[in-house]
Amino acid sequence: MLQSPFAFFRGAAAIMAADLAGEVRTGTELVVCGDAHLANFGLHASPDRRVLFDVNDFDETAFGPWEWDVKRLAASAVVAGRHLGFTDTVSREAATRAVRAYRRSLQRLFTWLTVDGRDYYCRQFRDMKGSIELEGLSPAQLVQYSALCGAVIARSHAQSPDAGVVSGYLGGSDRFDEAIADWAAAYADQTERDFAALEAAVADGHMPAELGV
Repeated sequence: MLQSPFAFFRGAAAIMAADLAGEVRTGTELVVCGDAHLANFGLHASPDRRVLFDVNDFDETAFGPWEWDVKRLAASAVVAGRHLGFTDTVSREAATRAVRAYRRSLQRLFTWLTVDGRDYYCRQFRDMKGSIELEGLSPAQLVQYSALCGAVIARSHAQSPDAGVVSGYLGGSDRFDEAIADWAAAYADQTERDFAALEAAVADGHMPAELGV
């Protein structure tokens, strides 16, 4: 967690959940990932040995507020964009596209993966597992990848009985997309402050840490 603000964010799911617990929410709950950041998506095999792109970390899966997955994904897009040295405009656009893909995909309640009119195809790895190296993405690729992850989360949420309630709440405008992108940028600022506080606590000896692990 001391490597970078993004590494801190990845390991701080419980901290973010505590932050989100005090925020306003709709009250509609679905089966959620619980830790829907950009690095928790990848390739894995289905029971019939097809290679799928999907969420690949289910440790935090639970029945909970759908907003938490959307906010964690959007915030991760901003934090990752800053980590990669991209502009704030690119980082915010990645968050916006992730939320927009979520909203539009959830209305369709689709069963295949199409983002912005494009069908996505994955080559099979020999071990039938794979992940995306975020450090190798260009600004445009980060935006597209964020949108893809948003669509995947929507497909996951669409399996819950109350997904239609969420879809109706989101509606057809982009107000939700823009609002969550603004929130994500503010939470990325908070993540950087929390990371700096952790670094200071370790440097001062107030918090023990094993470095280089």
